[in-house]
Amino acid sequence: MAKSARRSKRLKEGESIQPEHVEVDTKNALKAANTKGLAIFPDELLLEILSYFPPAVLTTREYYQEDLDAQAARSEVLDALCQICSNLRRFFRPYVWQRIEVRPGMLVNGKELDDSTKRGRREYNLELLRQLEIVTIRDPALAEYVQIVNVYVAAYSVRPVLDELARCLALFTNLHTITLDMRIGIQTGQKHPVPGTFDKYQYPQIKTVYLGFSASYILPSCPEARQIYSLGDNDFKMEMALNKCPLAVTLPYHFAPHEHAALLAFPKLEKVSLNLTARELRFTNGIFNAVSSLERLEHLTLHVAPDSMRSGGPANEELKERSKELLLERQSHDKQDKTLVVCTSDSMRALRTEVIQLPWVRPQPEM
Repeated sequence: MAKSARRSKRLKEGESIQPEHVEVDTKNALKAANTKGLAIFPDELLLEILSYFPPAVLTTREYYQEDLDAQAARSEVLDALCQICSNLRRFFRPYVWQRIEVRPGMLVNGKELDDSTKRGRREYNLELLRQLEIVTIRDPALAEYVQIVNVYVAAYSVRPVLDELARCLALFTNLHTITLDMRIGIQTGQKHPVPGTFDKYQYPQIKTVYLGFSASYILPSCPEARQIYSLGDNDFKMEMALNKCPLAVTLPYHFAPHEHAALLAFPKLEKVSLNLTARELRFTNGIFNAVSSLERLEHLTLHVAPDSMRSGGPANEELKERSKELLLERQSHDKQDKTLVVCTSDSMRALRTEVIQLPWVRPQPEM
């Protein structure tokens, strides 16, 4: 350090260097520039290279560490390519930020994220805020490249973290898929302060939603959502989607016989699951009439109990035949293949599944 200071002092006290005394080796300078190889590839070739990267999967009901590892490896390679030269940085950096991702098992500062301690939960939410800050404050131009948000929000300073997430989602104009997973109530035993967080925003760009515990509160802000999934059992709150997501084609919900009015609130459904295990089977006419009104219906699932375990209402064979007739009637109009699934569970929770395929057969012309 002292030697560096002395050199600086001598330079200041000595005579100034005149421009004519500086000789530039133009030939060697040109050699030092990135004028060959990968650095000058056109965008078409760079896009071809990118096509060989493995696709990054989303977190669903089953969690696989290898999927997270593959996504981390992909991000590292893209980040390394960005550091080669300005041309590669220009091309690859938007792909680095196609996803905002904070998931269990991620490495942050050399350690895996773990929500078992207060410090660990703090690290989760700090990493989420860091990524949101990069694409909305440090470099707002990156916001338009974000297409997927796949995050786990831990039980630490929940309200301000969710407020910032809600604000940023509105800035991601090309965002089409969000996975929002939370275990706030489970971890703390306290009422989760989610209600109202997303109310002042609308996210019409979001088409696919994966919901974790307490995350259904985002649905009223996603009026264009088509695909709605649940990351776990009993995580989906129907009242949050009712009359808020009319374009949904699939829901993580088993409609009971008395819920025919709720079913009619989703006229675009392509997949419907009915829970016909209860004693209220006297309402089956209403629920089947509601199902028959769905013009895009392709897949119908019946959850039933053995006839010996139920009292009253139609028998399972009758329910199955009526479902087949309903699907065939719809098929006569749309000329599409149909699928009927009958799931029967007994008192021992043993599940038997019967899949009935109803393919569309084109009529043969008369000779």
